[in-house]
Amino acid sequence: MSRLLSIDIEPIIQDGQTLTDVVTSAQAKDYAVLGDNFDNWINIFIASARMKLERYTALVFIPSTIKALYAQEGCGDRILLGYCNNMDSLKDGDGNDLPADIILKGYGNQLYLDTTRHEVTLSYTAGFATGTAPEIIKHAVLKQIAWDTIHFGDENSADVCPEAKNLLSQFRAYVWE
Repeated sequence: MSRLLSIDIEPIIQDGQTLTDVVTSAQAKDYAVLGDNFDNWINIFIASARMKLERYTALVFIPSTIKALYAQEGCGDRILLGYCNNMDSLKDGDGNDLPADIILKGYGNQLYLDTTRHEVTLSYTAGFATGTAPEIIKHAVLKQIAWDTIHFGDENSADVCPEAKNLLSQFRAYVWE
């Protein structure tokens, strides 16, 4: 079994702006029926909803740079990778090509490293290109935004919306944190 010990996800910034989020502020306001008094908050709600659902699925929804530390626990020689949908430019933690004793493989929609190393630090880019996230992911983000605005400030405010969980269960990668 493998475990994700730490992860740093940084959305890619181009021309001084984060690449487009999964949904627009107009879509979020319309879906969650938010008035103009939420204009200052809407981008925070969008980013918060996306980040909650990214953590729930172990995927990244927008183009991002990821630096992650994985460890093997127990027996085996595989390290399951999370947050690696549409992964590109896989490197070690220092930005160098992977050593020959670490081999990237895939099984279904899950990627893993074949290695005997106990810990591996990786850096890579991943996420859906702007405008290419599946509609079901966009719908789940909108549901999460509505949930967050309804539960703003109460004990359920940190929860993932049950309807969003149902929508995203098919995309969920299995990574132990």
